Amino acid sequence: MKQASVKKRPWIGSLIGGGTILISAILLYVTLSTTHTAFIPLAKLVFLGHIPIAIVEGIISFWLVHFLQKVKPSMLGVLS
Repeated sequence: MKQASVKKRPWIGSLIGGGTILISAILLYVTLSTTHTAFIPLAKLVFLGHIPIAIVEGIISFWLVHFLQKVKPSMLGVLS
C-alpha cells in the first residue's frame, strides 16, 4: 500500500477525525427521523449540534497527526 506524503497525512487525519463524527450524526439523524415524525425537529437540532464538534475534532486530529509525524513517526507506521 502506498503511503501518503508528509503534507497530506495531517489532512487525512483531519478528514477521518471529523468525518467519523459527521457519519455518526447522519446515522443518528436517520434513526431519529425514521422512528417517529415527532423526532424530526430533535434530529435536525442534534445534527446541527454535531457540526461544530466535527470541526473541532478535525482540528485536533490534524494537530495530533502533525505532532506525531514530527515527534514519533513510528506510531503512524512511517519508517523515516
